[in-house]
Amino acid sequence: MNRLFVFLLACVIAQFSYGQKELTIKEMEDSMAQGNLNIQVDLATEYIIGERVEKNHAKAYSMIRDAAERGNRYGQLMLGVCYEDGIGVERNLSESFNWFKRSAEQGNVVAQLKTGLFFEDGIVVERDLKKAFNWISKSAQRYPVAKLSLAKYYFNGWGTEPDRTKAKLILDSLKVDEELGTQVSQYCDIIERGDTMTAYEFQFRWIPSMLFEWEKGNVEDALLTDITAWQLHLGSMFISHYEWDWPAISAQVYSQPNNIDIIVYRMPEPEKMPLCRYVAAVINRNQHTVRYYTLELTNGIGDKVSDKKQWMFCGVSSSLSHLNYGPFNGKATEQGFVEYVKKKLSKKDNAKTDPEVIQAINDSICAEGAVLYTAERLNWVSTDSVYARYRHEDLGGNLIWQPTANTWSAIFYDKDNKNCVFEIKLDTRSGANSLSYDIRPLTEEEQVQIKLKHTMLDNGLEKYGDQIKYNSKIGNPNFDFVRINDNLIRLYVLQGTVQQNTIPFGNDYSIDFDNNGNPLCFRKYHQSLIAVKTIDDDGNRVVSVMHSHLADNPYITPTDVCNFLLYRGELEDSYILSTALGGSIIHHAANNTTEFKPTEKAGK
Repeated sequence: MNRLFVFLLACVIAQFSYGQKELTIKEMEDSMAQGNLNIQVDLATEYIIGERVEKNHAKAYSMIRDAAERGNRYGQLMLGVCYEDGIGVERNLSESFNWFKRSAEQGNVVAQLKTGLFFEDGIVVERDLKKAFNWISKSAQRYPVAKLSLAKYYFNGWGTEPDRTKAKLILDSLKVDEELGTQVSQYCDIIERGDTMTAYEFQFRWIPSMLFEWEKGNVEDALLTDITAWQLHLGSMFISHYEWDWPAISAQVYSQPNNIDIIVYRMPEPEKMPLCRYVAAVINRNQHTVRYYTLELTNGIGDKVSDKKQWMFCGVSSSLSHLNYGPFNGKATEQGFVEYVKKKLSKKDNAKTDPEVIQAINDSICAEGAVLYTAERLNWVSTDSVYARYRHEDLGGNLIWQPTANTWSAIFYDKDNKNCVFEIKLDTRSGANSLSYDIRPLTEEEQVQIKLKHTMLDNGLEKYGDQIKYNSKIGNPNFDFVRINDNLIRLYVLQGTVQQNTIPFGNDYSIDFDNNGNPLCFRKYHQSLIAVKTIDDDGNRVVSVMHSHLADNPYITPTDVCNFLLYRGELEDSYILSTALGGSIIHHAANNTTEFKPTEKAGK
């Protein structure tokens, strides 16, 4: 169990339960039997910590859930913690936020702070610093930890007018706090010094340090392109000045083959040397590695210094050492820089891939394709079912989403966007599903997800719509949203087909979004459409189907997996010839697995 959670438990037990002294387990059980819900939650935390009783997270969750559903704000707070950390229940940040908010509305100060932090981070809900400020202000009236956060808001002007005098007064009042005093005193020293972060420190220290923390698994994917989160993080250090204007900083993702992204960070035009016009992170998601390159303005290196300014292609190592690759001979534009980085990649990444690595990559892609298949099948089944009773013009739309990692929900709602008129629920672990035509109001979470869906569609198609092609003679495109992790949602665009005995490989794309519906990157999986027939011209069933992948996309794709499973009929295997990998990938539909056969063994 992480230290933060242990501290939270200790804090809640010490300050916010109703026990006046430490009770024995027997005394807790007796008090719980008499209906004391606060003591019931205290006892549940004992089962989480496991020091005085045997650890039992399932029992703890059940006891906490019972108290929360009976309106106990302490239980609601702790139920939010259970969902946030996956204690006795599957991790679900939407549920976590909902229970924190319910507890906060009843006045629990820890829950008020947690609710504010959800709005600050933009987790599950859209980032809203004004709402965050309001919740943190309420919590700060009785909770010292929240007062520290409130000081940051006043200092930086987040969600309120900046007031550094008020921020300093709040910090001064916390210097005597036993837990926070030392940290607060350090912040006060920083404010008194009026610390400035230089552009050099930002470009050559802070950004690469953050990226190499991602490589270690300590930073979420979303932070790589969330510039507002960078500003919030640095602002929390009470930095008084920056040598740049934050609106001048932006990020652009350039997706590459083999699950590699080049993220270009645009910097303000350098006014002094050595500073950068662009810096780039090369993110290899298969190997979970990062490289950092810079396009910097300088007057030379070492004994080659001159009065003439020139552009250099450089970088920073994981030890934060400066790397010099020599003069930049291309155009000092964003596209020119990207091409330079791509050439650097091609020189280093052209080694032949090990078969075990190929197998591991294809296996992970198959797993992703299986989730996509579930989404598309649910789309088919729910659409056929609802149209059995409703006309298209009588409906407002549909939503297919994942309330948790192992459950799916498909709903259709009325034209007023108020009531659900049809619903399918699916548990992917047990395979159990339920179908209902009962009319009920849309839940608050469903309304949030519907709004997010439309935001993603509008933003994604506005930015990348001109790159998406489909063949209307074969069929219309299908759109499927899949949550990849807590911070990333992926929209797949698949070529559909109304032609019988046809598997459409190609005309397939994906767009990644953050939790606010902002598009992060675009991928094109195939260069063209390959409509493969499963019945030959004589009406005979073909034994297997094959298509090829070029060097820019050598592995199987999640869309390959999905469309083969959807349209294969009685076919068992699909073959993908990959010249870049030097062999064939065989996709077995029965258990959704692959095997790789190098070219010299393909016929054996």
